[in-house]
Amino acid sequence: MQSRKLGRGDILWKQGEPADRMAVVDAGKVGVWTDRRLVGVMYPKMVLGEAALLALGEARSVNRSASVIAIEDGTALTEYPATLVRDAMGAGVPRLVLRTLASQVCRNALLMLAAHPNEPALEHVLRGLISGQIEGERHLKAVTTWERFLVVFEALYHLREGLDAMRGALVEPRPDFELTLVRASELSKDLLKSKDALADVLEFLDAERERAVLTGLNPPAR
Repeated sequence: MQSRKLGRGDILWKQGEPADRMAVVDAGKVGVWTDRRLVGVMYPKMVLGEAALLALGEARSVNRSASVIAIEDGTALTEYPATLVRDAMGAGVPRLVLRTLASQVCRNALLMLAAHPNEPALEHVLRGLISGQIEGERHLKAVTTWERFLVVFEALYHLREGLDAMRGALVEPRPDFELTLVRASELSKDLLKSKDALADVLEFLDAERERAVLTGLNPPAR
């Protein structure tokens, strides 16, 4: 593994580069950019670049789908070769990867619930996703082999990717994104009974709020 120190504007990875490492943010914040569009803000203890693990699971090369750039001075990250993550099964980074993906699934489902509160059919599906993630969190400690990790990882990874696309279509074009974020935070406190899961998801919602300000989806608070 390798520690990296970045100043504001420094690039960790460029879109299109081979992806053979993932990273955990230790301090500061980074932005995730695709084709000059900011699609995510990552805070400490958040995982990024986990697509590198797909290369191990599917025995193929994977390229970066986004660039990662520090958005404040004093940003620090630890990079982990994909093979090191595989060899560390049972604790630490592999479990953090799964928790991050589960939290992102919940974040996306909450945002869509908040944006469309009067759609019972959609609400039923999204609430089911959230409750499933919370129940699944209880079983993460049992994922102690690489084979079992890959099954759960790939399911959560592709679910998160699909929900990212849904969120982009159903949430972000709306003019009331700040109100959606407020509703999502309120819903999370009702639906997420695990304190750890609630803390993780609220942090991802805070990161969404910051991304919205930086991209102009929402004006800064006055």
